[in-house]
Amino acid sequence: MAPPRVVAGTAGGGFTAIPVRFSARSRASRHLFVKPHRVREAADRRRPQDRTLFVLNLPPYITQECAHRLFSQCGPVTSVELQEKPGTGSKSEKQKSKFFSGPSAQNFRVAYVVFKKPAGVKAAVSSKRREPWVLSPSDHPIKTGLQNIAQLRKKFEEDKQRIALLRAERKFKPY
Repeated sequence: MAPPRVVAGTAGGGFTAIPVRFSARSRASRHLFVKPHRVREAADRRRPQDRTLFVLNLPPYITQECAHRLFSQCGPVTSVELQEKPGTGSKSEKQKSKFFSGPSAQNFRVAYVVFKKPAGVKAAVSSKRREPWVLSPSDHPIKTGLQNIAQLRKKFEEDKQRIALLRAERKFKPY
């Protein structure tokens, strides 16, 4: 059974789907799900209700600077806060195990984007423009794991050539 196809525009739960691509050359696209941020408690000064956008499904390689640049298309951005899970962010939700201290898995994240004016939230939620946003434009590329592997592979090949050259000159002594 094929997964459900997400169409740009309104999604379930009051969210709006914004199509995004990793680069201009990418054919595959993902969707960010956005809606105005509403809180039940007293107003949070860091996240004013009328100027804060709640964003779901941010890829793990997105930085605060990248999210800031991405949502600046909708209006001037005051701040961007990335989190693993929705919440206030003031309490530490991670419990460390005394037996396992390895790196945690990077999952898709959520963000709270605060605009200078309420019009920024309205522009982000409006479903008029739905060309896919580019996450890694050529002027601000994002470094992913695959690019790091390619750089390491290139350095490895250069080192192999240096070793071959030293062997040819008989200056290579492995022990």
